[in-house]
Amino acid sequence: MPLVTSGNQMYFLLLLLAGVIAGGLVLRKNQTAKNVTVTTEFLKFQRGFILVYGLAVMGDWLQGPYVYALYKDYGYSEGDIGVLFVAGFGSSAVFGTIVGSLADKYGRKRNVLIFFLIYTLACFTKYSSNYYMLMLGRVLGGIATSILFSAFEAWMVTEHKGQGFPDEWLDQTFTKMSTLNSMVAVFAGILGGMLASMGGLTAPFGASALFLIAGGVIVFGTWKENYGNTDLSAGFALRDGFHVMTENPKVALVGFVQCAFESSMYIFVFLWTPVLEESASPHHLPHGLVFALFMVSIMVGSNLFADTGKAGAPEFLLRYALAAAAACLAVPLFTNSHLLQLIAFCGFEACCGIYFPLQGSIRAKYVPGELRATIMNLYRVGQNGACLFVSWEQLLEQLLFLLFAFSS
Repeated sequence: MPLVTSGNQMYFLLLLLAGVIAGGLVLRKNQTAKNVTVTTEFLKFQRGFILVYGLAVMGDWLQGPYVYALYKDYGYSEGDIGVLFVAGFGSSAVFGTIVGSLADKYGRKRNVLIFFLIYTLACFTKYSSNYYMLMLGRVLGGIATSILFSAFEAWMVTEHKGQGFPDEWLDQTFTKMSTLNSMVAVFAGILGGMLASMGGLTAPFGASALFLIAGGVIVFGTWKENYGNTDLSAGFALRDGFHVMTENPKVALVGFVQCAFESSMYIFVFLWTPVLEESASPHHLPHGLVFALFMVSIMVGSNLFADTGKAGAPEFLLRYALAAAAACLAVPLFTNSHLLQLIAFCGFEACCGIYFPLQGSIRAKYVPGELRATIMNLYRVGQNGACLFVSWEQLLEQLLFLLFAFSS
């Protein structure tokens, strides 16, 4: 079967166009970066962190498309699978806040090592068809996800500041994190598909475990430990985190923006497939190509500003990115055109690419370092609640298939 057919030609052309734009923006940004003088020590620090972060997100992306398919292959009903996914979101919401405060007290490096350990164990649970073993894997995966989106950044920002690097250089690292995440997602989709076709649905989880083990070894051997407030217990750290958010409106507003936008982002993941399938009907929607198009769109957004500092304050730029994202999501309300909906959704993903590095810089500016991991996990409670609500309402009737549509 040819790679490009009459049915998917439009998607390949859009993907090619987005790829050319992304490539041009990356080259422009790299050229601009050459004009910014950074030290050899900073580049060494940044590359070391980006390598570990890349291994972590590779381990994460390899699993996603095959979790639902594996549960289905083990013979579980959609109701049973729904409970498993609700357990994953619930454990992230409940245990994630505690894990964040433990990272601040006992060390972010130690917390990251725990991430690699428990996420590897979660991979191994997928080799058992026992329901309670799979439930344990979901709980471990939920906790690991909370660590991935808090302790890594908390360690990086604290180490960045501790080594005396200028805050302006943080933008470069956040942009590379967002770009790398998109590139890894596409590569993981290709690699996971090859592994699943050759070794079955458990093969991507085995590969994920290898990437996670490699990341853990590198962290153990190369990272320094850093802490938040070591004088507080986990409970008091949570209390102080809430106190900071209530006493400092800017910290609370950062959390509100994150909760609101990332909740909409997760709900979008659930809903983009039925919307595009309906507008594409009676033609087939090539989910893999659309997913790749979305990831490249994120890369476009991440590299849109050659120099964020000259483009404007992150708070100023984010305001317009959020407005543009809202406008993109509103397009299906006004038109049934498949092409317009697809372009609008690519625009939304580009706004996500703009959002991640800007929001990272804003968090680094306003969230106090001694409670950084704790507060970042408190920010995630709302968005995990939104995921729980959507999951519980849909009961996996079609939602989980949509979430992992790339596997098809």
